[in-house]
Amino acid sequence: MYGPPVAFHGNRHTIKIDPDLCTGCWRCQQECLGQNVIGRTEIDGRPKAYVKFPDHCKGCMTCLRNCLTNAIKVITTAKEGFMPDVGADV
Repeated sequence: MYGPPVAFHGNRHTIKIDPDLCTGCWRCQQECLGQNVIGRTEIDGRPKAYVKFPDHCKGCMTCLRNCLTNAIKVITTAKEGFMPDVGADV
């Protein structure tokens, strides 16, 4: 099976970008499957990525896999009342 487990799709995903680790290479933004999830900014004159529209995140983790500095973390929270199917790959 490729991709996240079945139970993963019933949850809410948010990404966090650590500005201390981000080099501003934009790989995360270029590969993101969501719409405008990641934006560009400058902190202390250095380019950085930031989470522009967190609700647009699809939880595909493409940004995480493409980050060379491990600056991105995906935080997953269960939707209220969500229960995965019995026997789902978890």
